[in-house]
Amino acid sequence: MPNCHWFGALDDHRTILSEVLGSGDVDVYELESQPNNNVRIFSAVEDILAEFDIPYPGGIPRSGIHLNLWVKGSGSEPDIGRTPMNSSRNNGVLWKERTGSLGFVTFYLERPVEGMLRHSQTNTVSEARIGAEDGIVTDHRGNCWNVRLTNRYSAKLNRIIRKQAVAKIGAMSVLPGAARFWHDGGNFDGHYSNTKNASYYVRVA
Repeated sequence: MPNCHWFGALDDHRTILSEVLGSGDVDVYELESQPNNNVRIFSAVEDILAEFDIPYPGGIPRSGIHLNLWVKGSGSEPDIGRTPMNSSRNNGVLWKERTGSLGFVTFYLERPVEGMLRHSQTNTVSEARIGAEDGIVTDHRGNCWNVRLTNRYSAKLNRIIRKQAVAKIGAMSVLPGAARFWHDGGNFDGHYSNTKNASYYVRVA
């Protein structure tokens, strides 16, 4: 299974990120760069979590950060594209960079904001979807990608996440920090209200 949806808070993300960085299996990139900057590679958990402190435009508190995990050995080098932008229409922004999909596992982290917690998620391209013969696919530039290796890491990451679960709501795992948020009266996703959908919440540990 190449994807996983779960509910986690900052402490949950800290635990998972510590395992991700400690394994040495991946390099942790931001999904998309800041304006006129290269995409960054993170090497410290607290540097990643500090991204939550940067508000959205207009000063709105940031609920989520988007990362891309480059699986080492999945290709010759990460696919990073640069998009030119019209600076006169984009507040002086000339260009931005964005990481690709092949060789990467997307890793979206959400935290509680104003009484609401959206689900976090992982995802990657499956062998079946992309038609990877023997786990290998060649892109339009002739670069080869080991999709099977990427999927194996994605499955490993999903196991790391799910083993932390103390409950489930619907089909999604609930990690300890998210469970505390729920028990304190918080709501999940807008689909799961503490007052209307409490029956969906089931302890698993």
